[in-house]
Amino acid sequence: MRILAIYNGIYPDGMAMSNRLHLYCKALIAGGVDIEIVVPSNKRIPDQGYSDGIKYFYIKDPIKFRKHFFLKINSFFAAFIYARYCLLNAKKYDIIFIPGFGWFASLLLIAGAHLGGAKVVLEVNENPYTPEGGRLDPLWLRKIHRQLILNVTFRFADGFIVISTPLQQLVENYKKKSAQVVRIPIITNTKEEPTQIYNKIDAPFILHSGALSETKDGVEAMFLAFAKAAIKTNIPIKFILTNKIAHNKLLNKIDDIIKTNKLEDRVVFLGHIPKAELKDYRRTCLTTIINKPINDQNLYNFPTKLGEFLSCGIPVIASSTGEMSSFLKDNETAFIVSPNDSDAIAAKILFILNNPEEAFKVGKAGKALAEKEFYYMNHAQKLLDFFKTIAN
Repeated sequence: MRILAIYNGIYPDGMAMSNRLHLYCKALIAGGVDIEIVVPSNKRIPDQGYSDGIKYFYIKDPIKFRKHFFLKINSFFAAFIYARYCLLNAKKYDIIFIPGFGWFASLLLIAGAHLGGAKVVLEVNENPYTPEGGRLDPLWLRKIHRQLILNVTFRFADGFIVISTPLQQLVENYKKKSAQVVRIPIITNTKEEPTQIYNKIDAPFILHSGALSETKDGVEAMFLAFAKAAIKTNIPIKFILTNKIAHNKLLNKIDDIIKTNKLEDRVVFLGHIPKAELKDYRRTCLTTIINKPINDQNLYNFPTKLGEFLSCGIPVIASSTGEMSSFLKDNETAFIVSPNDSDAIAAKILFILNNPEEAFKVGKAGKALAEKEFYYMNHAQKLLDFFKTIAN
């Protein structure tokens, strides 16, 4: 069986979706599948290579402008080019796997693949076009896009990979009758993740990776919780974050919390750092806070960072939101709090800080959970059977 994954993102050095795609490929290759990844890119053609045994190559990205309005126009025409690529190459493959595209591009790619004789699989990793997920598009436009992807694009796909039970239920309501659905939760390469060594660090720190979002990550409550915890301990605990990217309104609130509580020396923004360096920070942190406010976006998604931190043996502080609550147990595999409860988060930070042995046990149990539930090879057979069913 031959599969082509056409991915609208950065590979191999991308973030969550790129990592997930990489592990899908590793699992399928272990089952004897021939799979390749193609990425629209501005890199010079014919750049190609191998990442951990997975072949990838680039096709010309026709998008020239990056401003929002012009990007939309460019993306419209680019979708036809990608669809033509699928049409011309579909005969070489049994299935074309399409993660990372919007409703219109996905629809055209499906059409090109079907006309060329290949089946199509989509990955659904978030509730499509939720109001909370929009940054630049107005709400009315997102509502239109949502109806189009659910009632039009989904009707033509031959299969879906979903990462949560609510997403599976959503897809089941809109897919065509013959389409297959498989639920593969967040997956990690658990057995290759370094083990936490925070109890050997003199200056403990909390780590947050990724952009700053109030609707997705409840960032304001996280900063308030850190401030409350920092006041109640003599230990010089720090809050280390990667990119300081957010709306100005949220950035102003963060700056106000930092200044009001005199945390200028306690909060560090690293900026973009290489993957290897991020892993070092992850395995040496005291804890991480995964605070998911209750909204249509978070009730359906399943944060990849949960699996990444658990895999390192980090005692995670997580809110009781969405799919996470189906896997985690409070004070056993993680420390559970109500969403956006800064007092509860602060209390958990202090408990971890003052009870390292108990925190270590929770981290160790969390790592065992990740090895059982999220290690990618534990889902390899289910993934292989799913693609074989569609191909046949």
